[in-house]
Amino acid sequence: MRKLFLLSALFIFFAANSQKLQVYYYQSSFWNPKQGPYTEIYTTFVGKTFKYAKTDDGKYNCKIELTILYKQNGEVKQFRKLNLSGIPAKDSIGNKINFVDLQRMSIEPGKYDFEIKVKDLYNETNTLNYTDTITIPTYSGVGFSDIELVEKLKPTEITTNISKYGYDLVPYVSDYFPTNIEKLVFLVELYNTDKVLNADEDFAVTYYIEPTNKSVVLDQYTKTERYKAKSINILLKTLDIKKLPSGNYNLVIEAIDKNHERIAETKMFFQRSNVTWDKKIGNVDSLDLTGTFVDNINNKDTIREYIKCLFPILASKENTYANNQLKTDNIILMKKFFYSYWYGVSNVDPEGEWKKYKAAVNTVNKNYSSQIQKGYETDRGRIFLKYGPPNSIRKRDHSPGTYPYEIWHYYSLPNQGNKRVVFYNPNLVGENYELVHTDIRGEISNPGWESVLIRNNEEYQRSYGDYLKQDYND
Repeated sequence: MRKLFLLSALFIFFAANSQKLQVYYYQSSFWNPKQGPYTEIYTTFVGKTFKYAKTDDGKYNCKIELTILYKQNGEVKQFRKLNLSGIPAKDSIGNKINFVDLQRMSIEPGKYDFEIKVKDLYNETNTLNYTDTITIPTYSGVGFSDIELVEKLKPTEITTNISKYGYDLVPYVSDYFPTNIEKLVFLVELYNTDKVLNADEDFAVTYYIEPTNKSVVLDQYTKTERYKAKSINILLKTLDIKKLPSGNYNLVIEAIDKNHERIAETKMFFQRSNVTWDKKIGNVDSLDLTGTFVDNINNKDTIREYIKCLFPILASKENTYANNQLKTDNIILMKKFFYSYWYGVSNVDPEGEWKKYKAAVNTVNKNYSSQIQKGYETDRGRIFLKYGPPNSIRKRDHSPGTYPYEIWHYYSLPNQGNKRVVFYNPNLVGENYELVHTDIRGEISNPGWESVLIRNNEEYQRSYGDYLKQDYND
């Protein structure tokens, strides 16, 4: 299989308390064969965090200054500064509705220092600034654009900045889908298939949902469609997520040629909260286990152990339910929960998925178990089971200035790349290594992790800090 592109849209939430501005933003990169690359910057302004004043029409509104800059070596390469108004309110304390802005900007391929600034013009001390480093692709080969999420769409009657391909597309500026949102609508473009395939040759595009903690296709959220090779293929698609349980997921889109080889891929992280459906799937009493792979598990200790080893990969809702099943100590209910979990992973081959996971559990139990913990209960075991084996491990057992430590390096994780995990052994003996720091999203992050690894000695503190940083970055 050839994986040529793995691109994802940047999503940022400016965290703020009730006295500060709240703004959601993300940007997506696209390409046009005549104009070249361009970006779309989607911004949602939370109305209640801006000051409203009376306008000439007798209503109340806010006034915002939005500045967008792309720089290289301190020089501004692309720039936009504009004043925006929100949705009018009846008075200054009434219902202040959130509103969305979309800006399209042509830009040359390359690496940029990106900056976005927001100022409340009726309260100029209330501002937000965000900076980041981004790369605009060349799109010279086969590859997907970034993914644009869509809140709602309708056929275009009057062309505006949200009009595209005959539709008005209101962007969904978040990666969080609460219970009341039952459909995931997205736009993505695939470029240059005609450069690697014959003109009008058929190829397939598959799009599906997978949990972030395991690369398993959820068959009930999978669709495949056929396309003809051309300069740009446009996909405006919908997935029904009404029954998708709460959890962290990736939307994955793949292009497959007639030889069943992947010619392009992109992923996008999103989070689902589905309280209503969680309650429904929590009722496993009606499951019939006859003929399933758990039907012949008749030892209560065995099924308890099987459930316990799932904790590194369970979502919080599943974790709570699993604990409740262990407390009831009812072998039938435990078996039903265990089977329902793996059926949710794959309704085609739940047993096969369990066997693959069990092999990984056997590996961590062999390598990381101690007298008081099984391998899957340790920090190293949990990270291994959740993210898979690292691409490399740097192990230091006998450094005189530090506690024994390990640095795991993952070259690529779902929607993340070049991630490291640091474990150390504060007891100096045995194999009980504790997680002290990682830059994997959602895990423990400790900016001062080097000082934790260095033994309590002033001389060592001075001499080993740079050494550890070098070890981490190599």
